[in-house]
Amino acid sequence: MMTDEEYIQQAGSKCPFCLSNQVSADRPEADGDYAWAECSCGDCRMQWSDVYTLTGFTPDMEHEKRGRYVR
Repeated sequence: MMTDEEYIQQAGSKCPFCLSNQVSADRPEADGDYAWAECSCGDCRMQWSDVYTLTGFTPDMEHEKRGRYVR
């Protein structure tokens, strides 16, 4: 089984239990500053949740081009 650090280094592309690349993930969900996605392995059938952290933001430049970007 992988550690959290190893799983992050693989960018969630491998099953943390059996190391298979047959990983599928649901669309992420969020509640306040917490976000997650339900994941599963097509080979070993284990299930887990990917956990996401807010690290910043990126302005939507299309809104700025149309004069709707509020500062």
